[in-house]
Amino acid sequence: MRNSLPRTHSFGWLLIVLALAGCGGDNKVGPPPAIVPQTDTPVHLVQRLERTWESQDLPEYGKLLTQDFHFEFSADSDPDLVNRYPNWGLDDETASASHLFYGFTNSSGTPMPAAIRIDLTLGGVTVEDDSAHADSTAHYRKVVVAAMIGAIAFPVEPDTLIYSLSSRQEFHVVRGDAAVLAAGVAPDSTRWYVRRWDDLSVNPFNGRRNTIDALGPKTYGAIKALFR
Repeated sequence: MRNSLPRTHSFGWLLIVLALAGCGGDNKVGPPPAIVPQTDTPVHLVQRLERTWESQDLPEYGKLLTQDFHFEFSADSDPDLVNRYPNWGLDDETASASHLFYGFTNSSGTPMPAAIRIDLTLGGVTVEDDSAHADSTAHYRKVVVAAMIGAIAFPVEPDTLIYSLSSRQEFHVVRGDAAVLAAGVAPDSTRWYVRRWDDLSVNPFNGRRNTIDALGPKTYGAIKALFR
């Protein structure tokens, strides 16, 4: 990182947080993958979620979530966020994703930059029974990603500042003929939806809690909360 970054900047405190998170020199946005999986299986659904984040496509991302969607923050790494957002639902999720993908102006009137690149890698993907619906394995499943590796880059002249993330994530998915869907969306047994996303990040600071502080967010939950 260059040490010429000024003490003040139009992006305010966010850029200080980002600067401490790391930086790199490549700010080019690559093209989305040529083949985007459909949502005909639980694994394909999560792969499509990965691609919609990488292409920063909010409308397509929204189509993957049920109306009763819930995000669960990690009690191990983000206990403050667990308490702050006990009922993170679809509106919170789409607002956060919109701000991350496209940028926004926060409640203090400070412009916050959109990500210029999001790269995700799904490592160790398995499908298990959903214990909350053990009697209906045909309609409810859980997709476990042992390590969802992410790099999210932001423009901070003269550098590109990057968050690096890697942690276990679990996606509780539901078949379309059992899902809670928006009005006008027909039930479809050939499609799957995400009804719950659990961040199972472990504490990255060897005993220190990972809140949104001067060290910057290091979990997917903290990223979501920062851009909410």
